[in-house]
Amino acid sequence: MFIIAFALFSCNKDNVNPDGGDDGGNGDDGNGNDEVPGFLWQYGSGIYPYSDMVLDESDNIYFVAETYLYSIDKDGKERWKYELSGMSNWEILYVDGNVIIGKNSVMCFDAGGNVKWELPLYTTSLAFSGNVLYVAGTDFYQGAIVTALDLAGNTLWSEVFANHSDVNISAKGDKVCLTTRDKTANEYKIGLKMLKNTGSTAEILWEEYFTETGDFAEPFRASFDMDGNVFFEEASNDVAYLHSFDAETGTEHWSTKLSDYQVGNPIILTADDFVVASYLDNPDDGDFNSIAFIEKSSGNIIASKDDVVSESRQVFLTADNSVLTFDFVDSKSVQSGPVVHVFSSTGEETKTLDGSIFGSLMGFATCKINSTHSFVFIDDHKLNCSTAEPVLTLSAASNWSSRNGNRFNTNSVQ
Repeated sequence: MFIIAFALFSCNKDNVNPDGGDDGGNGDDGNGNDEVPGFLWQYGSGIYPYSDMVLDESDNIYFVAETYLYSIDKDGKERWKYELSGMSNWEILYVDGNVIIGKNSVMCFDAGGNVKWELPLYTTSLAFSGNVLYVAGTDFYQGAIVTALDLAGNTLWSEVFANHSDVNISAKGDKVCLTTRDKTANEYKIGLKMLKNTGSTAEILWEEYFTETGDFAEPFRASFDMDGNVFFEEASNDVAYLHSFDAETGTEHWSTKLSDYQVGNPIILTADDFVVASYLDNPDDGDFNSIAFIEKSSGNIIASKDDVVSESRQVFLTADNSVLTFDFVDSKSVQSGPVVHVFSSTGEETKTLDGSIFGSLMGFATCKINSTHSFVFIDDHKLNCSTAEPVLTLSAASNWSSRNGNRFNTNSVQ
């Protein structure tokens, strides 16, 4: 028998604002941050993100950088920060007034920065659906471990799935999709395991495996739609495919080849039944991915566009059903500043916005669009806010989150 010891993260809450960013002598915006041309505000200095960024209903921003969990309000003023022990990449969710982070343990905070509970669960992926928080992680000796919790931190069930590693998790209703990577001999085996939450345990509904012998085997997170289907990208032998399955039975509806090289992820689902998937079409293109618009019912690719998705894989769906992607002007240019590509949900590029809304920054680590049509993003070691056009407004009033879970341009959940 092996006994695994978990060290909980000892931490402290700090409500003192650090110094604002230095722009070389511009005035103060009233929040302790310097005014910089091209920005509504900038916060902090020396910020290196270790998580995604999540926003709540009031556009308050939460993220982990260095050894702190930060809460910044919509005007760039620090609300609070909480010190964590050690630097690590954290999973993060915002759910019904709760900020949940996970890595060596899972911690739940209220919106005021107070710790509600902490559990010694090693975490590689989080998901939330049906008032249940799902925590997926791995143990060297046991394999993949999935734990179901309520928002009070009570364990509903915990199941071990042997011989799995590098897990990701997504959920919709009582369905929980676990994607895994297993190393066997000289190849990787990517697994898709569909679970059903019975209330007291996880019942395996079906499994599907893909042998991947290339260098880029990765268990990307699967995506559910509203009609009982689940979509998954994989790259057997470095050939990228998108699959559609019936979430209940595992019946494969279709499999569509995206490229001869590699998938990029993520997958998003539009309001008029199209699937948008990113992929890397040519290794000579470096870090710039392509995007495909796929008919959900048939798997037919109706449009594609090369080199419009940056390495950071930022793809958004807006309230008016537009799809946004980002690159840095173009993959062959030396001009600074990102470019925003705006597509209809059927793949027609309707406009391109130049990088001036981002000032002169070369790129960004993570980005969200808040309810006031502003981009909030971390780059140049600062948290930045820059105005955007109304066409880019996010979708608090739309069904975006119910279609796409708690990832990409919002981490709110229904």
